[in-house]
Amino acid sequence: MSISREARRLIIDQFIESPKRSKKDLLDMISPHYVPDYKKLAEQDMGRLANRIASTIKDETGARNVFAVDSDGERCYINVDESDNIKDVRNVYRTLVKGRDCRDKSIEKVLKRGKELAEQLSLDFG
Repeated sequence: MSISREARRLIIDQFIESPKRSKKDLLDMISPHYVPDYKKLAEQDMGRLANRIASTIKDETGARNVFAVDSDGERCYINVDESDNIKDVRNVYRTLVKGRDCRDKSIEKVLKRGKELAEQLSLDFG
């Protein structure tokens, strides 16, 4: 399943021009350029299913036990409660911190834009 780089660039350019698009709009932009690879689609679906199953394994407090991380070029699932490998536990920690940092940057961006819009609304056009 893929689209050409040129098609991807065209779609991104069209997407950026609009402040809001529906998922259907994006799918309609992708559809003419999309070439499915059914084996890859099945592998991706099974990967998502594996991730969902792993993410449901939690302790008595509701905290997750199992995390998906890249280890030595391979995707692995680490059960932090059972692991005796400090390298794996550190890898889980780094992955979680990286995700948190990316979310924090996005939150800051959204807050900044929200403040800009709030200031625009509070201007008196008398």
